[in-house]
Amino acid sequence: MPAITRNRFGKGCAWYAATASNDDFYDSLVKKLCAEAGVSPLYGSLDSGSWNGVEVTVRETEADRFLFFLNHTNEECSIALPSGAESYETAKRPGEFQKNSDMTLPPYGVRVIRIRK
Repeated sequence: MPAITRNRFGKGCAWYAATASNDDFYDSLVKKLCAEAGVSPLYGSLDSGSWNGVEVTVRETEADRFLFFLNHTNEECSIALPSGAESYETAKRPGEFQKNSDMTLPPYGVRVIRIRK
C-alpha cells in the first residue's frame, strides 16, 4: 500500500512517497506541492500537455529577460509567445533578435527568447 509522509522543519518541509506509481499520480502530487509552496512555472502552464519534455530556464539582466526553451523529446512543439517577444534563432543576422508571436521548437531543439523589461 502506498504511503506519503511530510516532515516539517523550520520554515520548510520534506515529502517522501513510499510507492512506485504512474505518471498521473506524480504529476498530480507535484502540482499539489507546487501550489502549496507558491511555485509556478517560468512560462506557460503546468497543465499544458504539449509541453511535456520541454525545459524552460531564465536569465535576466537589468534590461532584458531571456527564456531558454529546451525540447528533450523527439516531437516538435509549438509555443505561443507573449507580445514583444523576440527570437534569436529567427533573426536575419547573427547577434540580432526578431519579433515573433509564436515559435516552433524542433525535436531536441533549443530556442532563446528575449523579452524587454
